[in-house]
Amino acid sequence: EELLTINKDNLSFLVIDCRYEYEYKGFLTLFCLVIIFACLGGHIKDAINIVDPLILERLFITNRDLLRKESYLKSLKKDFNTVMNSFPSREHYQNEPSLPSSPIIIFHCEYSAERGPRMHNYLRKIDREFNANRYPNLTYPEIYLLAYGYRNFSSKHQENIIIDIKDVLLNTFKASCQPSGGYIEMKDPRFKVQYAEACHRDHQYWNKKGQFKLQPQLTSVSAN
Repeated sequence: EELLTINKDNLSFLVIDCRYEYEYKGFLTLFCLVIIFACLGGHIKDAINIVDPLILERLFITNRDLLRKESYLKSLKKDFNTVMNSFPSREHYQNEPSLPSSPIIIFHCEYSAERGPRMHNYLRKIDREFNANRYPNLTYPEIYLLAYGYRNFSSKHQENIIIDIKDVLLNTFKASCQPSGGYIEMKDPRFKVQYAEACHRDHQYWNKKGQFKLQPQLTSVSAN
């Protein structure tokens, strides 16, 4: 309910979906005589999918100034991957007034029990390190976890769930649809290969305590 209130009040916010890509996309592609898309789950409308902590660093530390620009926030929600791969110039936004504060950040995963919390905690960690000379100030003072995760939210607010079917067959078909109910679970047997690949990637980044294994790449220069 609080998330819907933030949206209704037009406050600046980003919802970070930390589930694996197949969970976020929420559809199963069936190839036969025609291509059939089974709409099985999806994601919260305007949520962006981040599972890589290095991308999290780049977005929230390297691009921190851009997150105060309303048009940049809108473009992230519309097509996150394209924006992150385009390396936008700050000069492009220099004539746009900055928002009065950084956006509210809301993390979640399937239950908000592991993947969402570790990304939440990692952003807090690198934000604290980046602002070490300005303690106790933070670039993102308001970061939250969505209580009980996507499973709970989607069961109560289906009208706010969407599936984006795109980038299929060389981008020749794009559409959106509402899910048929339910969602794709992390351990859905239809996606066991994708699940194994995602777990392998996780083991490269995170230890058993949910702490990032590598040295942060983008926090070597502290805020003034």
